[in-house]
Amino acid sequence: MIAVSLRNVSYPPELPDDVPAWDGEERIGAPEDAAVLDEVVADTIFEGIHLFYLGVEGEEVEHRVARLDQPQRVVVDLVHP
Repeated sequence: MIAVSLRNVSYPPELPDDVPAWDGEERIGAPEDAAVLDEVVADTIFEGIHLFYLGVEGEEVEHRVARLDQPQRVVVDLVHP
């Protein structure tokens, strides 16, 4: 499992009009062709911190995290053999 902690997150009512809110789905299954990822689980937003957990196959999975703009997003690349 990989834990992702996003800080300084706006609550959905405070988001700008052009930014979609997380749709509230707590568990999202991975696409069928995903080699390493099993699911993404969203935890609660508390004091501007939103936690996500990535269910992955295996105990250790190499990964890289990047923050991108336009649209603003966080990308987690998982390395698979």
